[in-house]
Formats: sequence, C-alpha cells, structure tokens
Amino acid sequence: MNSCFTKQYGKSSFISKEKGVDIQVANEYVYTGLSFTVPKNTLFIFTARADYNTSESVGISIAGSDLNHNISTIVVNSEKYPTVLTHVLDRVSEDITYYIWAKYKSKGNNRIVIYGLQMK
Repeated sequence: MNSCFTKQYGKSSFISKEKGVDIQVANEYVYTGLSFTVPKNTLFIFTARADYNTSESVGISIAGSDLNHNISTIVVNSEKYPTVLTHVLDRVSEDITYYIWAKYKSKGNNRIVIYGLQMK
C-alpha cells in the first residue's frame, strides 16, 4: 500500500506518506523508496515510523541520499524499538529532498510512514 496525503491550512500544510516496503536485506539499512521534499524557507516538524508487519524494525534514518547511507549523508537516526523518529528540519534557502532508510532484523514486507507539519 502506497499513499500520500497533503492538507493545506493557510501557510501550513499537513503531510502524510505511507509505503509498503519489501525488505530484502536483514540487519542493514536499506533505502525504503520513500522520500519527501521540504520547500525552501519552510519549517518541517515530522515523525517517521518503521512498522512491524512481518519482521521487527531496529532502526530508521533520514538521509540526504537515496544511494548512500553513511555518516556524511545521515541527517538523523534512531535505533530503538518501537522504531519512531521525530525531528525538526529548520528553514533553509533551497528545496531539499530527504530519503527514508530502515533496518530490520529479518527480511519481510513492512510499512514505512511519515507525517508532519510544514510551516512557511
């Protein structure tokens, strides 16, 4: 299941994205295929969650790359269960796209969710 929802409230908007992910590698961070772009001069307060459907999640990261997950690309990371990450991305002078990576104990189909509030 993949879904995206945006609701506008004046200069603010609520965003919700969800994606079913088939995890093929255990105990390593993998790019989930889920990303989001924060428009320039926008504050974004969000929560990202790696759900436990068929395997247990052990980590979630927001990175600046969909190709590499390393110390230079990770924006914020959480390795605890339940695997939930809440963070504030401050205003910057350009649009920036962020990518969601997850780590699971075993292979399986799982769901990744992100939701938050963008404020101009």
